Amino acid sequence: MLGALYYATFGYLFGQWGTYLLVFILFFAGFFMLVDFTIEEILSAGRSIYNGLGKGLSALFPNFEKVKNVFNQVDTRDKHYVPAIEKKKAEIVVANDTKEAKEELQIQTQTVKPQKRRLIEKFFKSNTELSQEEEGKSATKFEASYQPSLDVEPKQTWEPYTTRDTLASTAASERESLVLDLDYFDEMNRKETKVSVDKITPIEHNIPIQQMDSHQAIVEAKPKVDRVDEFNESNIEKPVNDVKAMNDDNFNLAAAHWQEGSSQKQDLTQDELDQMLSASEAQANTSKVKSKKTKFDSYQLPSTKLLNKIPPVDQSEEYERINVNIDKLEKTFESFGVKAEVVKANLGPSVTKYEIQPAIGVKVSKIVSLSDDIALALAARDVRMEAPIPGKSLIGIEVPNNQVSPVSFAEIIDAGLDSPNILEVPLGRDISGSVCLADLSKMPHLLMAGATGSGKSVGMNVIIVSLLMKAKPEEVKFLMIDPKKVELTMYDGIPHLLSPVVTNPRKAAKALNNIVQEMERRYELFAATGVRNVDSYNEHIDAYNAEEGTGYERLPKIVVFIDELADLMMVASNEVENAIIRLAQMARAAGIHMIIATQRPSVDVITGIIKANVPSRLAFAVSSGTDSRTILDSNGAEKLLGRGDMLFQPMGKNKPVRVQGAYISDSEVERITEFIRDQQEAEYDETIMVLEEESGENAQVSEDEYFEEAVELIRGAETVSISQLQRKFRIGYNRAARLIDDLEAVGYVSAQDGSKPRQVLLGNQPLEI
Repeated sequence: MLGALYYATFGYLFGQWGTYLLVFILFFAGFFMLVDFTIEEILSAGRSIYNGLGKGLSALFPNFEKVKNVFNQVDTRDKHYVPAIEKKKAEIVVANDTKEAKEELQIQTQTVKPQKRRLIEKFFKSNTELSQEEEGKSATKFEASYQPSLDVEPKQTWEPYTTRDTLASTAASERESLVLDLDYFDEMNRKETKVSVDKITPIEHNIPIQQMDSHQAIVEAKPKVDRVDEFNESNIEKPVNDVKAMNDDNFNLAAAHWQEGSSQKQDLTQDELDQMLSASEAQANTSKVKSKKTKFDSYQLPSTKLLNKIPPVDQSEEYERINVNIDKLEKTFESFGVKAEVVKANLGPSVTKYEIQPAIGVKVSKIVSLSDDIALALAARDVRMEAPIPGKSLIGIEVPNNQVSPVSFAEIIDAGLDSPNILEVPLGRDISGSVCLADLSKMPHLLMAGATGSGKSVGMNVIIVSLLMKAKPEEVKFLMIDPKKVELTMYDGIPHLLSPVVTNPRKAAKALNNIVQEMERRYELFAATGVRNVDSYNEHIDAYNAEEGTGYERLPKIVVFIDELADLMMVASNEVENAIIRLAQMARAAGIHMIIATQRPSVDVITGIIKANVPSRLAFAVSSGTDSRTILDSNGAEKLLGRGDMLFQPMGKNKPVRVQGAYISDSEVERITEFIRDQQEAEYDETIMVLEEESGENAQVSEDEYFEEAVELIRGAETVSISQLQRKFRIGYNRAARLIDDLEAVGYVSAQDGSKPRQVLLGNQPLEI
């Protein structure tokens, strides 16, 4: 109706030509809406047509000055449409503007006013599509408005001026040299980004190695270090004087030798909070009461002269092989499309650790998955990944050395003797060469596990001898349980023992129960004196003896050593497990600590309750990842090399530390124990000892005439069952079952495990009755 009204009105007012005018206006209005033309574009197109006509007329009539002045006036009027920021350049633009300049003018004018949307599209698009398109266009306009001139402005082509151009004289002064945005900002910030040579700190104990294609590593600024005594202050790296070398792509990597840090030590069980608390407590207790002299004052600690010193192995070939392995690692990463580079290498006693820095966006799991390919490229037995290294944004790759340098006990014991803590013992050296110390009072219990030949027994001997060389018998007491009868019997007879070395599994369970009773007795003493731990009790006793003149004895620390937990769990699992759990939960404040070792780290030996109450773990080489997860709750122990190579995870640490354990021979242990026995005889505690009368009573518990024959039958066998005794002695089921119970009571067979045969624990030793 509205269109008909407009048509009739125009026809009435203007006649037939009025209707034609209306149709012409509506046609172009609809056409401009359909093709999305704005008013600015229409005006720009009109000016372009107008300027084109002017150029054509000037070409036809070059001497027609009047027409030329008209076109100059048109150009002057067109300059009002140019933005203010381009006004200076627009004044020198002549009629022969190129097509690129007009396109630039069109882009700039579009950014001034928002573009109008086609009306027809509004009727056919939903609100969601309209909003998304509006956001996209606004983002595009924002990027175009803030885009640097290098991206938006095309490179202008300057044409030579002629004598006819009126502005030719001022063109040279108006022309500006083009400056890229990046170069401009670099020029502005050059003074701020200068590196001060004075602020560069030297890197100690690192030897810079230049990467080369050959098999030879060139050491700069200092010679190679092959022995500990050859290291001096001149070998420390000096400050870098060339700043450009820091930004060079061929930056020299730092390859550290473990012998450089052999004089350093670190306490793996110590943290900053403990250091602050111990320092404040030491200041508060500056005046301590001297304890009364005892009979142990004449006791002399064993000297380090009784130990054997092993000279270090020459690892120069391993040191020279570092650069070759670095090139192989980087080529392996490049072949698999992983962007990573080696930033440092540490040569350790048994392994070399390469620190890898992945590029931004590279997943750690992608590098970890290449462990087998890296082992193939380096021709290594096996590699272990540490991803990431604690405290660093790097990934560690540990490669075994072909030349292994053993760590002797004589070279690390000095670090343990210098420690004021009695129960702090050295374990070995880490990859950097530092001596690793562990305090038993902070563990407070330790679980050791490893396969046969992995160095588990040697590691326990290192801990025991360390305590013997720094603690007197009145300060530390031992309870040793050795079901195998061959590992700890060499310590029998020393004055540090509470009882002889226990070898019978039944006696071991009773000895552990006696330790539990000793723990309860100590807590009663603590409650009576109003103290909370054994250290406070000893200080209270010293002060009371000094005031009253009494002779109360101090409470010594007690360390329980269990060499093979699996045998104890087979014989008396319930009694042993209950005693271990009670000691693990409550014995720390009483000064009682446990070190438990086993060869078979399965879930039936190391139960979940024992793992939960023994937080510190020491894992040697095991056969499978399942055994490693049983000990450490993570993989890694199955990749160890054996011979003392271990992973130590103290309480409170999330990831274990790789340590090369120290080696001590049996002859050294015998010399130290003989030195101690010559000074003093052993005085056992009757409350801890398991008397022989008790075992004799257990042996006489059976009155069956076939008991001795049954003992001879099972001697040397692996299993025995009730049906086997029935067939052998031709007796009934009940009598055979009583014989099995009697054998279990004296510890000759294992406890009942469902319908399975009993395990024989007797062996080939003679019967003790």
